[in-house]
Amino acid sequence: MTDPRRLHVGGRGDDRAVSVSVGYVLNLAVASLLLAGLFIAGGSFVEGEREQAVRGELTVVGERVVADLMTVDRLAAGSDYPDGLVVERNAEFPARVSGSSYTVTVDPSAEVVALEHPRSDVTVEVPFRASSDVEETTASGGNLEIRWNATAERVEVVES
Repeated sequence: MTDPRRLHVGGRGDDRAVSVSVGYVLNLAVASLLLAGLFIAGGSFVEGEREQAVRGELTVVGERVVADLMTVDRLAAGSDYPDGLVVERNAEFPARVSGSSYTVTVDPSAEVVALEHPRSDVTVEVPFRASSDVEETTASGGNLEIRWNATAERVEVVES
């Protein structure tokens, strides 16, 4: 005779506990996929926002450098005696942008000031126009001195 405790219906064994475990594992898998998707989407969003913030800060610094460079150029161009002219503009800029240093490059042939943030691979170019010669320069971000060199008759940008 059959043991009433081991009654099999339809020829299947007792697998009621398996369905609970399978459901739990499936819920964990779906939750893990959702969280992974959120982390991936959130990470790229944050990286995009950081790059946009770096670009904005470099643009502001670049525009200030160009404004000072063009001011020194206008003063030299408007002077009747540029040989004896002394113009020095000490400009204070942040040494770091978004937690990392950056470089300022003055390229007179292209008439741009390029600011490069190597950590995020962002480069911003700000155009300028100068009637005087401008020295080609690369300097670290931070305090700069923009001056008229009467001997060489050109505008220079140097670290201060």
